[in-house]
Amino acid sequence: MGKFLKEYRIEVGAVISILLGVFLLVEQFDIIPTVKESVLAIPKAVHTYMIDYIASFSPSDLLGWILILAALGVIAWQVRLRYLRSPRYRSKTCPRCGGSLQRVRRSSLDRFVSQYILPEARRYRCANSDCRWSGLRYHEPRLHHQLSEEDSASTDQSTLSS
Repeated sequence: MGKFLKEYRIEVGAVISILLGVFLLVEQFDIIPTVKESVLAIPKAVHTYMIDYIASFSPSDLLGWILILAALGVIAWQVRLRYLRSPRYRSKTCPRCGGSLQRVRRSSLDRFVSQYILPEARRYRCANSDCRWSGLRYHEPRLHHQLSEEDSASTDQSTLSS
């Protein structure tokens, strides 16, 4: 249990924050009449609930929403970091069969993911015709238009000698 808490302490704290936030949102415990009313007349109930909720919005409600959103953000960030650090994301072999991977065209969703969530992600497909696994993997970026220190030093030497 101690190893689990040590490994996942941030996620456990975030889940506790979510539970506390939910408790602060529903602390009046009058949810049963609201559920019955919404089952009978969902649009009217949603409208009525929203009006009542906004009218009775309290500081504990604000704190509850802040805790929930902050905890969800922390969980999302931790999941992203764990994935980026995992050898599976950086592997250049198929996770199913261990075969080689080939780059394929990315979809617009893949481009969004590689722009905002997984940096330098590219879509790969297994070269094995029986497997055909497809997924996102880390792609080592190429450095265009950049000379190494040795190339620039040799260029400087040739310029000086001429």
